[in-house]
Amino acid sequence: MTNIHTEELAPSLARFEAALERLEQAPPFAKSNHRSRLLDTAERLLRKPGGAEAAYQYAERFDAAGVFEGSDWNFPARLQAGLVPRTLAEGERWIVTLECLSQLRILAISERKLTRIGFSAEQAGHFLKELLALTLEYVFDHQTEAARVSAAATQLPRNVVRFVADVIGYDTLL
Repeated sequence: MTNIHTEELAPSLARFEAALERLEQAPPFAKSNHRSRLLDTAERLLRKPGGAEAAYQYAERFDAAGVFEGSDWNFPARLQAGLVPRTLAEGERWIVTLECLSQLRILAISERKLTRIGFSAEQAGHFLKELLALTLEYVFDHQTEAARVSAAATQLPRNVVRFVADVIGYDTLL
């Protein structure tokens, strides 16, 4: 794991923490406005080296704060790993960010740092193994011109998927 408290990461992490606190404290009618701010700051954080690890430390809090409320991601047991690659490749930026936060939350569930009724640590681990098998292009660098051109656009999902692979282990990819 990387050192998540680098000088480069600190401003983005501080903005993310502030947005998370506002979402946690927001009354129900104002959650959507604060959710948008959290997604914006999460996107910036997740694009940075060490950002996925930093955001992972807050998985329980952003889940409890309601970042997934009103979306399919609010029900992790219903999620399908087979839909993730297309979401990461073609989704709007906040959709990609929600997907990546969901992966971090599922990782926290698999590591027993977070619980969700109806979605066990074993189910979460299975989901992540399937996810990694379907998103190998984010785990390993492809040395093609197309991959080089799209590198900036795929930085966020690459950072998160690689972090997930680092935590659960590359032996699960075999």
